[in-house]
Amino acid sequence: MITVVQLVAQAVAAGLTLDADDRGALVIRGPATAGPLAEALVTREAAVGRTLDVVNGRAPVLDWKDARSAPRRSRCVLCGNPAALLCPYEPTPTAMHKTCAEAFLLRARRKGRSA
Repeated sequence: MITVVQLVAQAVAAGLTLDADDRGALVIRGPATAGPLAEALVTREAAVGRTLDVVNGRAPVLDWKDARSAPRRSRCVLCGNPAALLCPYEPTPTAMHKTCAEAFLLRARRKGRSA
């Protein structure tokens, strides 16, 4: 299953802009061809919303203070190397490095700007 970080990165790279309205509801704008991505984002709105400050450049890093320890021999789903923590943005336990998640989102943001 695709992670929230991967989903957000794909959406941004596809030209979608993501933000929250005054009530905190997810706002998605972009090409109609990215409709399936938008639908996937809506189904995971709470987790997506927690990444928006980094995605939109309002925060330099993800907040990882709620991360829990990963089981022994866990591997990061983004790079495949051993990982000690579970991503706090994922609804199911997913081993991931904070730096991998931030790099993934930053690369997608750069691709989205150049598209």
